[in-house]
Amino acid sequence: MPELRWILTAIGVALIIGVYFWSRRDRSEPGDESRREPGFGERESSWSSFEEQEAQLPPMVPLEAPTATESPGEALESDTPELPPEGEQLIVALRLRSRHPDGFNGTDLIKAFSAEGLEFGRFGAFHSLDERRRSRFLVASLVEPGSFEIEKMHELQCPGVSMFMVLPGPREPLGALDAMFVCARRLAERLDAEVLDDKGNALTMQQAGWLREQVIEYHRRSKLSAGNGRPGEPV
Repeated sequence: MPELRWILTAIGVALIIGVYFWSRRDRSEPGDESRREPGFGERESSWSSFEEQEAQLPPMVPLEAPTATESPGEALESDTPELPPEGEQLIVALRLRSRHPDGFNGTDLIKAFSAEGLEFGRFGAFHSLDERRRSRFLVASLVEPGSFEIEKMHELQCPGVSMFMVLPGPREPLGALDAMFVCARRLAERLDAEVLDDKGNALTMQQAGWLREQVIEYHRRSKLSAGNGRPGEPV
């Protein structure tokens, strides 16, 4: 369908543009390290609200070379995202920044992504899929243009990666967001990285709660605009 191809292309362009401007802003407006609040990776107890989502993710396993069961790009071949009613999009983004001066190397990234169940697919990104193989969120490179060249991952060195969730999209937006938070923390543990917000500041539980409220409000308004909800209806 031409409309579907156009929408997928638009999302891909938005992803690349977003990575470009966020990376430029990160270079021009470095965060004030002296004022950083405790982040997700600094206090294990802060993650109690996401324990249920963590239980649904693949178990933490030793980093081993991934076993390819399908060719690159095949993972999302059957993925057909829901086409929402016309309206605004909400893009929720996080960053993972390496603690090492040399950044991440591609071999470690692909091992960590594989261990977390992320699959390479459309837009040159790694996707978290739901049970129907629909993309919940994706991981892209912070190096312009944002896409990964899977054949050259062993040559890659990059300072960080971005994690995106685009709404409308996932069938269960709040569950997808919580899964992205948990995946971000676990990738940070595997890769010795920091979890940051889209401006490059340490992500706090307060900020995470604010992002959840954004998603809840967006979902509520989307249901009302589509005529499938009533004012005050829980989401």
